[in-house]
Amino acid sequence: MRLDPQKPISEQDLTLAIYDAVACPELWADVANALQRFVLCDTVDFMLLDGSTGDQIIEHISSDDFYEQRDDAAHYLGTNTRGARTPAKPTLVSNDGQQLFTSSGCKRHPIRNPLLPRPDIAYTIGMHLAVAAPFVGRISCGQRALRGPFQEEQRQRLNAFLPHLQRAMALRLALWQIQEGTRLLADALDCLPNPMLVLEPSGTVLHANERAQTILQANDGLTLRQRHIETTDRQTGRRLMAVLRDVAMAADDTAAAAPTSRTLKIERPSGRPPYRLKIQPARHNPELWQIIQRQALTVLIGGDAAAYPSPRCEEMLRTRYRLTPAEAALASAFGKGVSLREYAERRAISVQTVRFQMKQVLAKTECARQADLARLLANC
Repeated sequence: MRLDPQKPISEQDLTLAIYDAVACPELWADVANALQRFVLCDTVDFMLLDGSTGDQIIEHISSDDFYEQRDDAAHYLGTNTRGARTPAKPTLVSNDGQQLFTSSGCKRHPIRNPLLPRPDIAYTIGMHLAVAAPFVGRISCGQRALRGPFQEEQRQRLNAFLPHLQRAMALRLALWQIQEGTRLLADALDCLPNPMLVLEPSGTVLHANERAQTILQANDGLTLRQRHIETTDRQTGRRLMAVLRDVAMAADDTAAAAPTSRTLKIERPSGRPPYRLKIQPARHNPELWQIIQRQALTVLIGGDAAAYPSPRCEEMLRTRYRLTPAEAALASAFGKGVSLREYAERRAISVQTVRFQMKQVLAKTECARQADLARLLANC
């Protein structure tokens, strides 16, 4: 829900906006501006960061009414991110603007940066919001000298939203950790030598590593339609769906000694060796299950697909072996099982030209035979 800056802000609307920002980080700016209007101050700043590294999960947000340049604002508050400490109990404090955050028994953190113009902020109230060590949320409200110190009503208005901000930051941190875990998992799956899919029992694809994406795009026995895996043969497709359901049911059967794995052969219209699918529950892989946390199946694609080079292979060949783009493209196609004659027909060039390029590839990669090149590409 976007907040209209021209309309009065209610406590309920601001509370809803705080929780909406958990899933939509771009709404944190709206929250800062609305909180500034609600507290009746000149500026509101907050962020969520890793106190040990200074990495920001919620980037520094400042209400726009006070700072003219966002970069200066980020630098201004960022000067003390390395020394942050989290109080045992969050404490709301007020001071004269020389320090932004402080509390009993904790180190005082100066934030003045002599390289930046000194803003006309004489009074601040702020606090650390303990989220989960080493992560810490930080919020401050600033007020110009002409307006005088913060009043008790302003403190109460800010205090009313501190629990909501702390919960929202904890939720945002949990979501960020899941997203980071998913990203790292995707990178790890892309490094696997085998094509791999993560599917729901219905056949919906949750993730396909790069080698699996190459197979699906080839539309040779397996394909992807609206995020759903399909086979080019309908009867085979029905068998695949039945196997997915059977494996999922076996995984849910608490009486079973162990989740069942199944294999399935998928014929290919091109006449090339069939794919061999190994289907098993995601629970077999603790690291994968920890990220997904839902009923899912992993599908390993075997056969000659296992020898397919990664889509990143061409880039590696160019950088490591100094192949030209044409030579790298030929090597990548060769690794996928394309013959030299077929490659020449696809590129509309002579077979002699392709053979010459292949000799250059073999020389640069120090491969004596095409079989040696095939083994090299399989590990690419």
